[in-house]
Amino acid sequence: MTAPATETAPRDDSRTVTRTTHVLTASWMVHWLGLFVYTLPLKLFLKNHFHLDAGHVAPLLFLAAFPFSIKPIFAWVGDSFPIGGLRRRPWTVVGGLLGAAFFLLLLLGIDDTRFYVSSLFVASIGYVFVSCSLGGLLVEFGSRNGVLGALSSYRAAINQGINVTVGPLAGYLASVWIGWTWSVCAACAIGNGLLVFGCADRIYEPPTRKATGLILGQLRALFASRNYLFALAATVLVTIAPGFGTPLTFYQQDVLKISDTQIGTLTMFNGIGGLAMGLLCVGLAKRLSLSRLFLVTVVLNAAGTLAYTQYTGFGRASIIEPIGGFVSAGTTVAIFTMAGHAIPKGVEGLGYSLLMAANNLVLGIGDMWGSNLTSEHHVKFWQLVLINSGTTLLALLVLPFMPKTLKAIKDVAHLPPSESKSQSGHIVDE
Repeated sequence: MTAPATETAPRDDSRTVTRTTHVLTASWMVHWLGLFVYTLPLKLFLKNHFHLDAGHVAPLLFLAAFPFSIKPIFAWVGDSFPIGGLRRRPWTVVGGLLGAAFFLLLLLGIDDTRFYVSSLFVASIGYVFVSCSLGGLLVEFGSRNGVLGALSSYRAAINQGINVTVGPLAGYLASVWIGWTWSVCAACAIGNGLLVFGCADRIYEPPTRKATGLILGQLRALFASRNYLFALAATVLVTIAPGFGTPLTFYQQDVLKISDTQIGTLTMFNGIGGLAMGLLCVGLAKRLSLSRLFLVTVVLNAAGTLAYTQYTGFGRASIIEPIGGFVSAGTTVAIFTMAGHAIPKGVEGLGYSLLMAANNLVLGIGDMWGSNLTSEHHVKFWQLVLINSGTTLLALLVLPFMPKTLKAIKDVAHLPPSESKSQSGHIVDE
């Protein structure tokens, strides 16, 4: 069984599938490089320059990235208002230019947290438009060609694997002038605006209804789908936990006395683990039903997270971080493969972004929750890890209620091989 879209939409030819797969790969790499690389420099900049604790840094990070928690608004704009008959390419360009402009604005360096948060908020809007467009392309292209699970696995591998580059780069950028960080992010935003022209974006045939009526119809279609409601509930339950992202950074620097560059190296190790799991899930998506994939990855995530209780120095951290990346990538694959198959045809951008928004919102709240526990209630780091691991298992409560139409889904098609003799830089190498 596969997604409904593959039963009605004509498939692309193998050359188009290969090209779009490679361009989507490059787009995800550039997008996440720009999105992830500033996190560590920004955290340490707020901590060391403005002398803030984790309980105050986490809310500022949440506000700066808040547009990712209201993604459906931007997805609706991209879905409902095509430019030149297309929905994905033009809005990626718009988002890239907007993100680049406001990252460059940060070069002014006004010494006020409100300046940084507000500028990053608008830059995030640009990145959200890019994210929505790439998400819409993933669902539309993957569903009609029967490779949604494989693409979701590659996406997860890149999402984690990009840390192999982001880690050392972020560690270096955290140790130099913060302006270099903003310059890298601006370059990535522009890069996404250029890369998207290589993707297979089909002409959109707009409905006769007005945009206001369209959004109501799209929302009704989404929330009338039992599959979609299940995917939304599963996403929330997998991610609802007191997070230790920001507390971990403070723990690394203040307690373990790990340097900025070493923190970046640990991020790279985390990415290597995530890359391995993402590639492993390419095969698992074809061999395991969606229900079994969900069960296996959630249990692995909860168990693997416990390794962080032994996070007592750089040596042990170098072993633990790949484990963390490995298990977290698995649940990412399961969630977004499920999401892609559950979204009704015709509302791919809105449906995908709503699930992403729920994921980002819960993760942001979880990070603030965990930071508050360590800063205000003096919960020890290892205790926070135990709480996080236990709450991850809550997701298994919904497994018996998974709709039958989702339970047995597997990918049924293989991605065509690359036409290039050198695979370096292509999706099959990642």
